[in-house]
Amino acid sequence: MLAVPSLNEPCRCMASVTGSVRAARAAPTRAAGAGSGVQPASSGTPSPPTSPARSTARRLTPESVRTCTTVPDPARCRAPLPGREPDNAGMSRALVLGGGGVTGVAWEIGVLAGLAEAGVDLSGADLVVGTSAGSVVAAQVASGLPIEEMYGRQLAAPGAEAAARMSTRALLRWLATLLTTRDPRRARARIGRMALAARTMPEAERRAVLEARLPVRDWPPRRLLITAVDAVTGDFRAFDRDSGVALVDAIGASCAVPGVWPPVTIDGRRWIDGGARSAANVDLAAGCEHVVVLAPLTAGLGPLPSVASQVRALRGATVAVVSPDAAAKQAIGRNALDPARRAPAARAGRAQAAGAAAAVSAAWS
Repeated sequence: MLAVPSLNEPCRCMASVTGSVRAARAAPTRAAGAGSGVQPASSGTPSPPTSPARSTARRLTPESVRTCTTVPDPARCRAPLPGREPDNAGMSRALVLGGGGVTGVAWEIGVLAGLAEAGVDLSGADLVVGTSAGSVVAAQVASGLPIEEMYGRQLAAPGAEAAARMSTRALLRWLATLLTTRDPRRARARIGRMALAARTMPEAERRAVLEARLPVRDWPPRRLLITAVDAVTGDFRAFDRDSGVALVDAIGASCAVPGVWPPVTIDGRRWIDGGARSAANVDLAAGCEHVVVLAPLTAGLGPLPSVASQVRALRGATVAVVSPDAAAKQAIGRNALDPARRAPAARAGRAQAAGAAAAVSAAWS
């Protein structure tokens, strides 16, 4: 995802809101254990009883799980979203998987494995949304791969696989763009220009690497959305099985970290990381009643919305957001693209899930 290795620290500094747990429910809500890594997300600013379109919020105690319930707003839930046909109508549960590099893939799979072990199986989601690293996990979950099989692969030694890294110069240019451009689309286009000008491995070589590592090749029957951004125009798109795009290309586009990996060519257009729009693109779950978000990165910056702000915009949903707790952050380290950190991140995610299970279960059922 766009917020890679060295971006972790500035992002986390801005993400102090993710360290709180909030719930908005008509009935009392039980908190998960402290330090669980699940962050009950706020559904919005508490409002007077006379405003039915908003929900009230109350504090809980865990640090990394957010859960909330929002009041339905049918017009908003069915409104078109940029780059995709709207309509999650009839879908009850959505699993949203955010970006976070190689370690983000491992941590998310670890959390999924730990939750399943605790009796909370998210693999039956009606809708799966994947952004950047999350697209790799989303494709496997939506395809029905066994979670334990996915987890086992994360524990394998990296072998000759080398760590990638965003250069300091690219990082500074990326940050400058976000801090000086208010218009989201223009900011994305500027980041896209940076990606197009960067010296990276050839696109065909990168595609071959991805294809060799992906355990799935075809789009699953289940609704799967994989996000990407047009490197020239800044337009946002969520690819699905009806887009006429190979699954490996959709994932490659979503994972094309600007300045690290080459933009991906699809139908004559160049595409970059879906994280250039949002760390998780939670708004694509609009219309679903139960939403769980696994987000290695949660902060926004400049025109990029935070995960919390997108959760607040959902209506008619019970939402749980899980982000790395202190132990997981330590396991992930400073470079999210370091494969040597893959196994520690997976184990940390699995360990964290035990404390998150109660809150996630409450949001999912």
